[in-house]
Amino acid sequence: MTAFMHEVLFYTLTALLLLTLIPLIILPANNPARSLDVLDLVIVLAFWLYILIRLVRERRG
Repeated sequence: MTAFMHEVLFYTLTALLLLTLIPLIILPANNPARSLDVLDLVIVLAFWLYILIRLVRERRG
């Protein structure tokens, strides 16, 4: 992947990360959908960190 593609993916995942945080704030604590949102947040955060690490490695090397 090129650096531009990595940056586009990084910004897209950042927006998705922010969008997954909104239901955590809005939903009540005992709502079952909140646990699914936490799972989504973990998955998106993992991809976000992976892309961030790839971007840093690519810019160094």
